[in-house]
Amino acid sequence: MKNLELGAGIAREQKTGLETTNVQAKFRLTEAQDNGCNWGAVLGTARTSGESSKGYVNALFTCNHATLGSLHTNLGALDFSSRQRVGTWGLAWERTFGEITAHVETYGQEHDKPTWAVGVRTNILPKLQLDASVGRQAGQNLVTLGTKWMF
Repeated sequence: MKNLELGAGIAREQKTGLETTNVQAKFRLTEAQDNGCNWGAVLGTARTSGESSKGYVNALFTCNHATLGSLHTNLGALDFSSRQRVGTWGLAWERTFGEITAHVETYGQEHDKPTWAVGVRTNILPKLQLDASVGRQAGQNLVTLGTKWMF
């Protein structure tokens, strides 16, 4: 469907074995522009091992520039339907260099230290994307490796 992206994911922490699953719908509210800005929104739910599911919502704002790349921002809330609501935020810059897109990002939530990361992504097959990043959060090093299948 035009202006709608559906997603599902699973993340597993290697040291603790903690798993988080999520499903979400991302809506583009204004038309994407190669040289300009647009708005979007995300609605989703996430569940971490041993916890109940928590809904989340984000407002998205992206500005694209043909030479400088893209700047992405978001503000949101986790567990937005309860009294335990937690504010979330994110800021990222990405730029394409040939077949590879590099990105730098920082994100976090209320009461936690922010996460900082750098990474790259590329298509390894026409509809299969590989994403890798390294980062740091609260004195801990983070390494992520993920894939995205587009259909």
